[in-house]
Amino acid sequence: MSYRSCNVLQLALHLPEDQNIIFQRGDEAQAVNRAQSKNTKLTAWFAINKKCEEAVLPDGSFPPTLKDSRQYFCYEMPEHFTFNTSTTAWQPRKTMETSLGRMYFISPKNRERYALRQLLLYTKGATSFDDLRTVQGRRWDTFVEAARASGYLSDDTMYEQTLSEAAGFHSAAQLRGLFVMLLLFENINNPEELWNKFLKDLSEDFEHQGYSPKEAESLAYYDMKDRMEAMNGDIKQWINKDYQPVASATHFVDLRE
Repeated sequence: MSYRSCNVLQLALHLPEDQNIIFQRGDEAQAVNRAQSKNTKLTAWFAINKKCEEAVLPDGSFPPTLKDSRQYFCYEMPEHFTFNTSTTAWQPRKTMETSLGRMYFISPKNRERYALRQLLLYTKGATSFDDLRTVQGRRWDTFVEAARASGYLSDDTMYEQTLSEAAGFHSAAQLRGLFVMLLLFENINNPEELWNKFLKDLSEDFEHQGYSPKEAESLAYYDMKDRMEAMNGDIKQWINKDYQPVASATHFVDLRE
């Protein structure tokens, strides 16, 4: 039996003119100029989509000798293209090496970047940030407005997706903290449904400490209650459960989680 490894290329997401710049003391201005002359993986995706758009023949067909990047989502690019760090451009993949792209997780607390990520999850062929903010011919001022107009912020699907993704690499305590932030600052339609769906993930740390599943549920609930009260919130406004407190439990809320 043989196993084939798979490279994972992390795709950093940034707002316009907000990419990270590495520089040495005294070299700030030159570093900014260099950064402005180079593409990130995201802006390089815009650039190659623009080139493909301009390469369309008069009859509407695409040159058969070229590879059309517009048929791929941004996160699919590493499967079909390689990123040349010297030219900061995407180039058609020439080898059979398997590579996958992964966009960094963005907390909903960072509303604009979170909305940008939602748009990139469902948009192919974008040629600029302005293009991403344009929905049915109208250009919106913010990514949040564009994502909402596209329907990506209108139901609980994206919150379920956010919690599901976070459950894969966040601790249960961190997941509870994220859920609290979503409840406080987003418009979740059915929070109890999400609570029931992710109950195992939200309470697994307490189960690992030896508590029964029901006790772990109670501890998770009261932990979220404490977190909300620390921010002047009341969990019963969203999730009204009649859990009995676990008297022997000693736990504290670390708001950094």
